[in-house]
Amino acid sequence: MVDISVMTSGVLHGQVVSGVSVCIAVCGRQGLRSRIFGGSDAAPGEWPWHTTMSYMAMPNCGGTLISEKWLITAAHCFDNTSSEKKRDPSLWKVHIGFTKMGYTPEESSAVTIIPSKIIVHENYTSYVQGNDIALVELSQPVSFTRFISPVCLPEKTHRFHFRSTCYATGLEDVPESVPLDSKRSLKKVAQTLIGWRTCNCIYNTHMRPEVSNPAKPGMLCILDTYGEKGPCLVSADDLRSS
Repeated sequence: MVDISVMTSGVLHGQVVSGVSVCIAVCGRQGLRSRIFGGSDAAPGEWPWHTTMSYMAMPNCGGTLISEKWLITAAHCFDNTSSEKKRDPSLWKVHIGFTKMGYTPEESSAVTIIPSKIIVHENYTSYVQGNDIALVELSQPVSFTRFISPVCLPEKTHRFHFRSTCYATGLEDVPESVPLDSKRSLKKVAQTLIGWRTCNCIYNTHMRPEVSNPAKPGMLCILDTYGEKGPCLVSADDLRSS
């Protein structure tokens, strides 16, 4: 999808080429082309804006590169009920430009950088309340290659059309206790945008009925296998833009 978003239980709360460093990079351009859980392997350079963030050497969240020094991610990545420790940038590392943790020969430009700043949305309290977005500043700028380049951000007036296809990217689904240097692949999955009312119907009917209407106006939702049948498949807000 937007790999500017993070999937939680099927709800998305909300993933250039220039040989001369002085050139203005073109955003949103994929390199070589060839579904995170149940997805397929991403080819090197296919999603050059994807980043993997590790906290104290363990994988924690994905992010999306938006410039030479900034990436966007979910605010809940930095949740910690006991202290503010998880918002200490020195405990994080950002891995950029690779599809295999441990690198591949063609991804020699891949880098790992410690952040210098973490900015969580001022109105964020919990991902279920919205405003689940954060910015991360890198301690040094990255050089753009066909394996590392920024995504294009939409204009303020842009509206995402329901039933359009989006993509999510992330490391393959393994336990968080598995170190980052183990052989793990970047995965991609195509998904379908749906309206928040339909999203709530699917969530309440098929997933966690005890949690009432988690999706709110302004959030993006994706259709998963639960939405393939039943009364939640189509609603009026799927027929117009959000």
